[in-house]
Amino acid sequence: MPSPCYDIKDAGVSGTTDIELEQHERLIYAHGKDNESDEENSSKDISGLRLALHFVGIVLLSFSCFTTLHILLTPTAPSTEPWASKIFPELLYSPVEHLVGYKPQKFHTGFFDDEEPSVFDGPSTDAMDDAWTGLYDVYRYAISTLTEEENKRLPEPTVPSFGNMSRLYGGLDVFHQLHCLDYVRKAIEPERYGNSHHGRSSLARRRASKDLPHVSDTEHISHCIDMIRQSLMCSADISVISWYMPEASSPEHTPRPLPRFDQTRMCRDFDSLRDWARSRTPDAEGLEGVMPHGDHAHDHSHGHAKF
Repeated sequence: MPSPCYDIKDAGVSGTTDIELEQHERLIYAHGKDNESDEENSSKDISGLRLALHFVGIVLLSFSCFTTLHILLTPTAPSTEPWASKIFPELLYSPVEHLVGYKPQKFHTGFFDDEEPSVFDGPSTDAMDDAWTGLYDVYRYAISTLTEEENKRLPEPTVPSFGNMSRLYGGLDVFHQLHCLDYVRKAIEPERYGNSHHGRSSLARRRASKDLPHVSDTEHISHCIDMIRQSLMCSADISVISWYMPEASSPEHTPRPLPRFDQTRMCRDFDSLRDWARSRTPDAEGLEGVMPHGDHAHDHSHGHAKF
C-alpha cells in the first residue's frame, strides 16, 4: 500500500512542475510576440527609409536636369575679361543656321604623291574655271530671296528691291568670299583672262561698273584680298597642323621636319548651304535688277560669272 507521504510528495512535485512549465510557456509566448512586433516595426522603418531615399533621389535628379537645361539654353553673358571664352556663344541669326552640319574633310595640298588629283590645282584650264564658277556662281548661289520674318531677324536687315517687299535679297558671305578668291586667282593670269586687272591704260586701270564708279579693278583686287583675310581671321580654324619627317632624297641629304597641311579637319557641310542658296535664287527679272555689275550680261566666258 503506497505511503501517503509519497503521494503527497509526488503530487507536490508534479504540481510545481506543471506551474513552472506553464509560466515558462507564458514567457516564451510573450517573448515571441515581442519579436514579431519588433520585426514589424523594423520593416516599417526600412520601408519608410526607402521611400524617403527614393523621394530624395527624384528631387536631386530633377534639380540636375533643370540645371543642365538652364546652362545649355541660357546665353552666356558677355565677359569683360580678354581671356574669357564662351563655350556656347550667342550666334548672330542666319536663315541657314538649321542647315549647318559638319563632316570630316581631308585637305588637298598638291605636295604629296598619294593625294587624289584636284581640279582646283595646277595651271588654269576651262575645267578649273567651271569648277570655280560652280562654287559661287552669282546667278545660282550668291543672291538669295529672304522672307519678311527672316529679314526682321537679321542683325542688319536688307532693303527691299525698288521698294518691293516681295523682293528681299541677301546672300551667304561664303559665296562672296569664294568670288573674291577667284577674282585674285584670275588677276595673276592676265595672259589668260585679259588685262582688265593689270591694264596699261588709265581707262583699263579705272574700269568699273555703273553701280560702283569709284572702284577700279586694282581696288577690287585689294578689297578681295582683305575680305579673305578678315574671313580667315573670323573663322579662325583651330585644327592642329602636325609635322612629319620626309625621306632623304640622297645619302648626302639630311631631311628636316615639315608641316603636313593635308590633315583632316572638321568642316561645315558646304553642299547643304549651296543647295539652300540654289533653292532661293531670284527669278531672272529680279536678279538682273540687283546685280552688282548690272551693266554686264550673263557672261560665262571661261566659266566666269561677273560679280
